[in-house]
Amino acid sequence: MIPLLLSLLKKLLRAIKRNKILISILVFIIVTLINGTLFYYAEAILGGNHKLTFFDCIYWAIVTATTVGYGDIVPRTFWGHVITIETILVGIATFTVMVSLIAESFISRALRGMLGLGKVKKTDVLVIGCGEICREAIEELRINRPDFKICWLVERRPRNPPEDVEYVVGDPTEPATLERAGARSAKYVLVCLSDDSKIIHTVLSIRKINRKARIAAIAWSKRAQELLKEAGVAIVVPLRIIGRMLASAAFEPIVPIFLEQATTMRGVADLIEVDVDEKLSGKPLRELLRRLELESGKRYVPLMICHKDGKAILAPSWETIVTEGDRVLLLKINVEAPEDLAKALVSEQQASTS
Repeated sequence: MIPLLLSLLKKLLRAIKRNKILISILVFIIVTLINGTLFYYAEAILGGNHKLTFFDCIYWAIVTATTVGYGDIVPRTFWGHVITIETILVGIATFTVMVSLIAESFISRALRGMLGLGKVKKTDVLVIGCGEICREAIEELRINRPDFKICWLVERRPRNPPEDVEYVVGDPTEPATLERAGARSAKYVLVCLSDDSKIIHTVLSIRKINRKARIAAIAWSKRAQELLKEAGVAIVVPLRIIGRMLASAAFEPIVPIFLEQATTMRGVADLIEVDVDEKLSGKPLRELLRRLELESGKRYVPLMICHKDGKAILAPSWETIVTEGDRVLLLKINVEAPEDLAKALVSEQQASTS
């Protein structure tokens, strides 16, 4: 038992030695207790002031050391005056050191946070990469999941970062940087770097830290897409999609405009995915649509049903039977009538061509 207590005491002493703030607080407490005890001995015992309690003397020591000096308790004896002088000199010095160290700690932590050199305690979604792609992803996350804590990992300090999003500056391929960004606790990780090799390296580093996180990443080449799938990335977004949209823009300009509007909650329509629960299992699709319309007051158009076995039904009818675990892709209309949707798309097309 005694060796265990000695071991714990040694560990406590080592922890105290490493913490300057804790040391300064302990020194201030010890100095205050000593000065309060001496003042009590000089005034209450030697001076005969029996109305003065020990608590009053501790209170006097704190008030004197912090330079407040109310004057409600004053020394009346010679030794009381001597102890008062000592308390003013030593007490104020220890109090000033303690306050300085605490202030330095807060300022240092704030500066490290501003420079992206701090550590994020807990992260729900980790976004890795610079550029407009990452900014757009963060904006969508802030709208879709305001309850999630987002951390942005960048290689250099970003300009005008979102106020409610913490960011970390460093090399995303380094495990230490990923640890600072909260990769270990992240539920989702979005990787949108501009280099395939760095993306793959980053994904592998994340997997060493957190095997449960759901990772989505950009692939600049077809080969990188295959490697990322093998590395365990749940969703790989190929940049070839942009080429397809450009081709559509030449001959079918309304297609990319519609896709831009339908892939954001800020647009006139929004593509959403809904899971079928136990209550709607075995019922027609119209029951799910009716419930959603009653909850949100919006109109929904079914586009696809993905069954648990991997089979998909495109443009399902309202009478299609859904089962628990199915995922339904819907188009949520954010305007009041279909005519408003067409007008919004036409106006968007006119604005883009003008």
